Amino acid sequence: MVFIRDNVADAGTTPTSSPWWDSPDLWVRNADDNGTTHQNPIAGQTNWVHARIHNTGITRSGPLTVKFFYAGFSGTEFVYPTDYDNLITWAEVEGIAPGGSAIVKGPWIASEIGAAPSHPCLLAEVYDHSGVPSAQDYVWESSRLAQKNLSIVHVLAGQTLHLPVMVGSRVVHQMRPMVKIVLVEGEPDLETWIEVRDAPWLELLERQRAAEVRAPMSLTVEGTARLRMGFSGLTEEPRTVMLDLADGSSIALTGEEAMTPYTPTTAVALEETTRTRARAAIDLRNALPVVLPPLLKRRRTLMLCAKVPERARPGTRWVLDLVRQDQEARVAGGVRAEITVRG
Repeated sequence: MVFIRDNVADAGTTPTSSPWWDSPDLWVRNADDNGTTHQNPIAGQTNWVHARIHNTGITRSGPLTVKFFYAGFSGTEFVYPTDYDNLITWAEVEGIAPGGSAIVKGPWIASEIGAAPSHPCLLAEVYDHSGVPSAQDYVWESSRLAQKNLSIVHVLAGQTLHLPVMVGSRVVHQMRPMVKIVLVEGEPDLETWIEVRDAPWLELLERQRAAEVRAPMSLTVEGTARLRMGFSGLTEEPRTVMLDLADGSSIALTGEEAMTPYTPTTAVALEETTRTRARAAIDLRNALPVVLPPLLKRRRTLMLCAKVPERARPGTRWVLDLVRQDQEARVAGGVRAEITVRG
């Protein structure tokens, strides 16, 4: 079997465990120097894209072709073949010995790069005569697909990074998407937050908050009823109370708590909502997911934000993953940002 690794622990089996958005077998070089460290592409010149292919079979593989695709944005979810529509180059290899690997490369010509590809995503597909990945496959569902969604950013001490990220898919509904920021490398001394500036998303948030304000503040029983009430946050484990209510019984919700909508203890909601943006602060020591408005076969833009400490020394480095989860808290995609303080 031939495959491209999604992470260093990937042995070719599927589905791949996260992260799969920073393949070690997929990289860009600004010059044809055969280097193996990934670089952000530079506009206005030809760059070179590379892929490393592995063969775990017991016989030599047949001829292989790798197609390289480019998405001009950082996105959390790419689906085959819908998002594999911007072919930039391809490369071929006659075959790979059993247990071996091979590196192929192809030119990414200047006219195909665009004016400002500072935060792109590179996608790759490897295929032979045995076929191509199945339709609607994500990267983690196919050993023949790979993704490099890594932004390398050099900042000054005290500077704030605003990285736009596309969340969602053009072919998948998500009724309760969530995102969180995970510290992969570095100290948890970054001030990090997520911002929503997308106008349709903000309109949804305003409608949701209006509905919460109009929520009933009391419960009246008509006829006898048995009510199970759940309480979260009072103890380490959620507790439930069973109440048998007689006809005409009522429960009044009073005080400030009545005006605060219920928020699960495993997630935080967007705060500081205005007509231009909504913000949620993230504590890297205990990164809880942020609940977002629905994604109905659409992509929406949010901002991954991080402020570098004023006293950060040159060379200090952080690696952050913005991880997308579905309504059942399963990982659905991600974006990686590598932040280094320059002198």
